Amino acid sequence: MNFGLWVSSGLLKFQVFEIQNKNSYTCKKVMQVLTGQYPSLYTHKVAIDYTDFQPSALKYGLIDFLTIPKGFQVVFVQTKNITAFSAVGVSTAFIRVHQKGFAPTSDNATGQFAVANVLVSPSSTQGSNFWQTLRRNPLAVGNPFIICSYDTPTTLQASLNITGTSSINDLTAGKLWVWVTVMRVS
Repeated sequence: MNFGLWVSSGLLKFQVFEIQNKNSYTCKKVMQVLTGQYPSLYTHKVAIDYTDFQPSALKYGLIDFLTIPKGFQVVFVQTKNITAFSAVGVSTAFIRVHQKGFAPTSDNATGQFAVANVLVSPSSTQGSNFWQTLRRNPLAVGNPFIICSYDTPTTLQASLNITGTSSINDLTAGKLWVWVTVMRVS
C-alpha cells in the first residue's frame, strides 16, 4: 500500500511492507521529500505583429522571436490574438511556432509547437493552448523527436503562411501574443 501526504514542498510517500495484525501497519521506509530537485519552469511572453513579417512580396514569412538557453525544453505554448490579421484578398492566415530550421509545411504535429489561425477576431475563448508532447522532427538524425539543445541555445521561429491573392506586404493589421514555457533539463 502507498499513502501520500502533501507537505509544503512536495509529496511525502509512505510505503507499507507488512501487516502485523488486522488493524495495525508497520511503516518500514519513508521516502525523503525532494526539495530543490524539481525542474524550474520559466514563461516568456512575446508580442508578434504583422509588421514583423514585412517587407515580403511572398505568401510565406519567417521570423526568429525567442532564443532559449541551452539545457531547456519547451513544455507549453499558448497563443492569443490581440488584433485579427487582415488584408484584402487573404483567405487564410496561420502562424506556426517551431524550432528554427524545422518549419512545418501543414497543420499536423510534425515539427511545430503550436499553430494559430490569425484571421480570427479576438474573444475570451479564442487562441491555442498546447502542452507539448513529443513532436516528430523529420530531419533529425538518431532520436527523431524535437528537444531543444542541451549544448547550445535553441531559437524559436514563427512562420506566417497566407493564401489568397494578396502577399504579406498587403497585410494592414494583426497582432498576437505567444507564451512559451520552458523547463530546465540539465
